[in-house]
Amino acid sequence: MVEIQENEMPFVSVIVVTLNRRKHLEKCLNSLLNLDYPTSKFEVIVVDGGSNDGTIEMVCRSFPKVNLVVEKRKGIVYGRNTGWKHAKGAIVAYTDDDCIVDRFWLRSLVSGFTSMEIKGVGGPLLYLNSGLNPQRFHGTPVGPFHLGDRKRLLKSDENLITANLAVRSEVFEKIRFLETLAYNDSEDAEFCRSLIEAGYKLLYVPDAKVYHNIDPKRLSILYLIKRAFFSGISFYIMERKRNSKLLLIPRFLRYFLGGLVYFFRKRRMKDFYWLVKCLIIFLSSVFLIALRRETRKIQLMR
Repeated sequence: MVEIQENEMPFVSVIVVTLNRRKHLEKCLNSLLNLDYPTSKFEVIVVDGGSNDGTIEMVCRSFPKVNLVVEKRKGIVYGRNTGWKHAKGAIVAYTDDDCIVDRFWLRSLVSGFTSMEIKGVGGPLLYLNSGLNPQRFHGTPVGPFHLGDRKRLLKSDENLITANLAVRSEVFEKIRFLETLAYNDSEDAEFCRSLIEAGYKLLYVPDAKVYHNIDPKRLSILYLIKRAFFSGISFYIMERKRNSKLLLIPRFLRYFLGGLVYFFRKRRMKDFYWLVKCLIIFLSSVFLIALRRETRKIQLMR
């Protein structure tokens, strides 16, 4: 980690989106307030989606210096966009309410902004519970996230995750989190993809560690199928945003057939997730395109 003098440290706005996770949020905020970063150089913004479990009262009572914003629209993407709109920092950092940040997390993220070309910096997301098996679910939405042990720029097909992400605030003038994704799924992949497509560089910093206090109930086949369903539809929305619909069906069919081959060849959990996701992508593209055609026919008949 590159040492930064205090007078050179940028002001950072740390944003946490939450909904009915009072106990998790309390631990998250305690870790943020214990950061090895000058207190005058960062703020914490909690965006609450309308909690009814005492979250708002807990924040007001126990964390009076934390800025609390209520976003009535349900969905984490709305919360993320509301967060940066209230941020004062030159850098906006995100983590999740069920995460614990490393004491040097913010220093490590800030140290990655070594040039103006780099607009986003992120790090790994690791299991907080050491008793869980990280390898089994690696490569799935419930698995740990890491891109190796070396600092490096991201490739065009890679992304950081919003549980451990810092972005220059001026980026949001052109790019924001897409709010039309299904159940707000895959918002981090779409956001990072938009940044890279705009010509910005993203940096992975392995020292910027965040620990995920994941619910063990999520580590199941049924939950992965549910996530794959929404991820598949979200992926379709992302592709429709960028490509002609005529190209999508053969592309998604190829994704599905490739996923089928990988799954039967290696039989890993991430291959199963990718297989289900690709099937949903293909079916949703066929269904939605067919639905649009029928709608147009009805409109022409009237």
